[in-house]
Amino acid sequence: MSVISKNTIIIRNFYTHLKNIRLAAYGFTLRKHDALNSLSIAFNRTNRTQGFMLVPLGKQTLQPLSSQASKVENMQKIPFPLADIGEGITEVEILRWFVKDGQQVKQFDKICEVQSDKATVEITSRYDGVVRDVQYKEGDIAKVGKPLCFIESIAAETMRHVPETIEMSPLANIEKDKENAEVMRDFEKVLATPAVRRIAREHKIDLSKVPGSGSNGRVLKEDILAYIEKQQVPLKEESSSGVSSQEEQRRIEPIRGLRRAMTKTMTASLSVPQLTLGEEVVMDRLIDIRSGLKSTAEKLGVRLTYMPFFIKATSYCLSRFPILNSSVDANCENIIYHRHHNISIAMDTPVGLTVPNIKYVDQKSILEVAKDLQVLMDLAEAGRLGEEQLKDGTFSISNVGVISGTYTAPVVFVPQVAIGAFGRTRMIPVVDSNGHVKTAHVITVSWSADHRIIDGATIARFSKLWKSCIEEPEQLLLYFK
Repeated sequence: MSVISKNTIIIRNFYTHLKNIRLAAYGFTLRKHDALNSLSIAFNRTNRTQGFMLVPLGKQTLQPLSSQASKVENMQKIPFPLADIGEGITEVEILRWFVKDGQQVKQFDKICEVQSDKATVEITSRYDGVVRDVQYKEGDIAKVGKPLCFIESIAAETMRHVPETIEMSPLANIEKDKENAEVMRDFEKVLATPAVRRIAREHKIDLSKVPGSGSNGRVLKEDILAYIEKQQVPLKEESSSGVSSQEEQRRIEPIRGLRRAMTKTMTASLSVPQLTLGEEVVMDRLIDIRSGLKSTAEKLGVRLTYMPFFIKATSYCLSRFPILNSSVDANCENIIYHRHHNISIAMDTPVGLTVPNIKYVDQKSILEVAKDLQVLMDLAEAGRLGEEQLKDGTFSISNVGVISGTYTAPVVFVPQVAIGAFGRTRMIPVVDSNGHVKTAHVITVSWSADHRIIDGATIARFSKLWKSCIEEPEQLLLYFK
């Protein structure tokens, strides 16, 4: 005997059970399967007082049950391990569960959302069945290859070991249907970004109690911070000694997710000897050109900032100095030149630093680069960057100046060999070619490179060319493809 769906049960040895054909009177549909020599019994789940399921109870019985009856001995608990999601990832953080223990799932239903040190991934079911024994809580670290949970599903092998007699037993309580439905409603997940969920975990807040002001009731960062402020309780009075315990003066937070990735990357980067060079660049002509193009870009649905110009200028300079668009092998014995310019953009996200890249910048216009940049920014803000956006970067840039800072000393993202960083734009006095003093918009750019294969003269020439592209942006038109 085996369950093949919620509504259908197969009885093996069909001809030995012909005497039970009278079961049709109880609302079953009887179908003979010649290939299996079996009988398929389907019942009407809409009629809950006459719905039956076959449930092995030692001596096999035919038991009328509510549609919630799910404990069937010939259903086997199958481990649902965390699969290898590539890029050498060995562990992930559980961001949220889409299911709970006892919930019915189908193939490709979402099970949970996890975050590695490279990307956020949704894990889907590979089976039809019932979720059992969830192994982790949200915020826990799960190892690749270890079970996330178990899924109670039908094993083909169990059909070979089926007793041959069935009997009738009483009707089970069907009132649990309503209770289970209420539990499911309570379990429905609140819409929120991983950053908001992290804040909720840190403050032990039930997100379902936080009013969301975003679209579709999404809980925004401002919502949860306001909720925390309202819920704050005055601190306990200090002890008579006036000294709080050490436990009250510190908080321990595990290094996880993107912060762990940054830890690994920066540690590897500091093993490489690096040189840094800075340059001041006048932005006045680029500001005028961008102002003239901004409204046209907006009509095309594109937000045109200065970054697409910086990125395209970088790509042009890389075509003139291809060694800066290279990497070295593990033993630093070979230089690997990359044909295309996949420029990585360092982004400050709610969950930490991430560095997605725009592919094939060398083949794109400034407008196309602007579109791709906006897509990456939206994905990063939502915590939805995937492996495709994060892998295969060949050169990095960071626009830290949009936050603050004039001078920077960026660290190369190994295995790349160079990186650029832009400080904030300032209005300062400068001396023009005629010796006159005037005010100008000036940005400071800093370049760092792997000094094992790149010398100071090369990075200086690269910087000089980049400076000319920004100060005389019209020349970029000559190199568009």
